[in-house]
Amino acid sequence: MKPTLFRDRNFTAGTVFAFVLGLTYYASLALRRVDTRLMLGFGLSLSAWAFYAMTGWTPDVSQWTIVWVGVAQGIGLGFLFVPLSTVTLATLSPAQRTEGAGLYSLSRNIGSSVGISVVNALLTRNTQINHADIVEHVTAVNRAFESPMVMRFWNPLDAAGRAALDAMITQQAQIISYIDDYKLLMIAILSVFPLLIVFKKTSHRDADHTLAME
Repeated sequence: MKPTLFRDRNFTAGTVFAFVLGLTYYASLALRRVDTRLMLGFGLSLSAWAFYAMTGWTPDVSQWTIVWVGVAQGIGLGFLFVPLSTVTLATLSPAQRTEGAGLYSLSRNIGSSVGISVVNALLTRNTQINHADIVEHVTAVNRAFESPMVMRFWNPLDAAGRAALDAMITQQAQIISYIDDYKLLMIAILSVFPLLIVFKKTSHRDADHTLAME
């Protein structure tokens, strides 16, 4: 295999896409052999690790780091959605599964909407707070302004320098806010680990019935 193939963005993206889809498909087949709680634990661990890795990201993060962490996160999600729906609905009676599937989908959609709203709200709020905290240290007596290089780009004595300085402070405030959001998402994933103990072990027959419904 020639590594130059992966220089083509479409080929690389399609290969990764096919890998994740194939993984999800075979994860559903593995439900017939592996305890779904183990698969959920693996998916949660991989997703939590992905968010942990993101807490170290800066604007200098490499493209390959973003790609591989994204792939790991996609694999983790592949081991979450199908097993979770299976273990959630498997112990319901056939007469209750249709209604249960509807409530399960509703709760997932509400959770997604609430999660997006909360993360965006925290990102905006924390950016403002972090911006204010950083500005407190940007004063005329800050020795960093003694550097000619700093004064060349971020001179607080002229309008262009103040605008560039404010843009830099805003960028740093946003970086901290994104890291805080990633930490929150990692903690949210880790907090559901105890629920794995609550789930009952499902039989292969129950899993097959649930997969057939999906």
